[in-house]
Amino acid sequence: MDAEKSLLTEIQSIEDECSRKLEEAKKRSEETLSSAKREMAQKTESAESEGAEAARHYYETELLSIRADCEKIRTNRASEIEGVQAKGEKNLAAALQKIMKVVAPE
Repeated sequence: MDAEKSLLTEIQSIEDECSRKLEEAKKRSEETLSSAKREMAQKTESAESEGAEAARHYYETELLSIRADCEKIRTNRASEIEGVQAKGEKNLAAALQKIMKVVAPE
C-alpha cells in the first residue's frame, strides 16, 4: 500500500511539475506574443510616419517644380506677347494707310 501511495505521489508530483512547466510556457508565449504585437504596432506607426513624410517631401518637391514650370511658361508667353505687339506696332502705320485707302479712296 505504501508503494502504491509512493507511486501515486510521484505521479502527482510529475503532473504538478508538468502543469507548472505548461503554465510557464503559456506565460512566456503570451509575453512573446504581446511583445511582438507592440513591436508590430511601433513598426507600423514608424512606417506610416516615414511614408507620410516621404509623401509630403515628394508633394513639396513636385509643387516647386510645377511652379517653376509655370513661371517659365509665363515668361515665355510674355516674351511672345511683346514680340507680337512690337510686330503689330511696326505694321500699324502701313495697315492704317491700307484701311484709309479702302475706306476713303482718293
